[in-house]
Amino acid sequence: SAMASALAATLVAVISIVTVYVRNETIVMNITPSLNEKKESANTNAASTTVTTTTSSSKCHPLRQNLCSQCELDVAAAAYEYFIRGRGIFESAGGAGRVVFDDASKLKLQQAKAIFEESLLIDSTTPFASSTYQNLGLVLSKLGDTKGSYDALEKAVQLDDENVYAHHSFAKALSTTHREEDWHLADKHFSKAHQLLSNANEKEINFNLVLLILSSHGIVFDRIATRGRDVNNKNNSNLSPDNRTNYLIKARQKFEDVIDLVKSGKVSPKSAMNSINYLQGILRELDAENGESKRDELLEWAIQQGLWRDKRQTPRVFNHMLYDAIKPKPIRPWIPNPEQVFPALKSAMNQWHTILEEYRAARINGLQPVGERVDQDVILYNKALGEDWSEFPILSNGMELTPDIAPTVTEIFRRVIPPMGTAAFSSITPGTKIKPHCGPSNELITCHLGIIIPSHGSVNELGMAAGGEKRTWREGEWICFEDSMEHEVW
Repeated sequence: SAMASALAATLVAVISIVTVYVRNETIVMNITPSLNEKKESANTNAASTTVTTTTSSSKCHPLRQNLCSQCELDVAAAAYEYFIRGRGIFESAGGAGRVVFDDASKLKLQQAKAIFEESLLIDSTTPFASSTYQNLGLVLSKLGDTKGSYDALEKAVQLDDENVYAHHSFAKALSTTHREEDWHLADKHFSKAHQLLSNANEKEINFNLVLLILSSHGIVFDRIATRGRDVNNKNNSNLSPDNRTNYLIKARQKFEDVIDLVKSGKVSPKSAMNSINYLQGILRELDAENGESKRDELLEWAIQQGLWRDKRQTPRVFNHMLYDAIKPKPIRPWIPNPEQVFPALKSAMNQWHTILEEYRAARINGLQPVGERVDQDVILYNKALGEDWSEFPILSNGMELTPDIAPTVTEIFRRVIPPMGTAAFSSITPGTKIKPHCGPSNELITCHLGIIIPSHGSVNELGMAAGGEKRTWREGEWICFEDSMEHEVW
């Protein structure tokens, strides 16, 4: 029937993740396509900037433009035109959240670098240039220029001590070195970013920054684990569990301010969806500590507002039309007999021994810690406890990243994965637990292919849950689930 054809075509378009398990580790081949791609492209045209007359230039700052001279504002506006163009190109290359493998992305980064440098030829000394230096630092890091990145990020902080992004980016850069003095300096800048966030009022704060700042804890804990620092050392007070709880409480209060605006009718529920989503993640941790059920109360309210339909499924993007048109009701966490629906899965099953050899080649080439490609993923596991989750991207954003190392995987899925899809091996070691989380959109399906599964007694020893329903893996077989359903792995 027409409906059946639409269902098959749609599901083929939304295959999300292929997961592989090898020896006593979990090896994941991630494939993340999107059904309805909603991609905001940055404006690379020259930006128009409105300037105002000023009375003093002694304390000129982007947040205090009334203290800037007309000349200073004109210079900043001219430099800003270059900044916007450079930022647009940087985002088109994947931005700060993706590891660069291909020549096309590297070329874009080189172009962004040149444009940022043009901007700094116009203005390199005022606080307005802080964001340009910060983005230049991120670009240089992606291009492998560690020293240049460090210098640019340090300059960004020096020019504007109130730039939260600059402090956070500089602290992350410092966290990657082998020098103890850099770690202490990183802690200082992480703390400064927290302080700036805590001091912001409800009109000034960018609520998305809360997750960004909280993620710094995961990055620092990772650094501590790999370098042997003591998490509870009194000299690292901003890393202690008590302080983490305090930051979560502050973040909760900020997000609850947004909920109040929604309830008062000043903000629509849909426009506040990101804040509501971040708040439910914070309440998950606080409820576990306090034995409360605030998160359930929030999710029930959000469902009443029409944001989601199921407390187990709370993605950042929820396409109601998708469920109204084609998906079964009630929502099922797991897809039965997936290889009968997706022809590519059957082909991979027939070649899973070859895929295993490609994983081994990828491991020799080197896997990267999860959290480097997508920053916020670093908080899904705890390296400070010895947990280890690594990946090796194969397909991403419409590009074939490693066809020489994983030719079979590339060939099978290159025609299946839409432009926003990804495919990657991913490995977790024994004892690693990936925290409960939802994928970004209900337009995705996640699929796991077992390659080598360690012997285990039950699903409680080795497995995963999606929507509260547990499954384990079998060699050469697929399991597929709704990526937007809350899922966890152990």
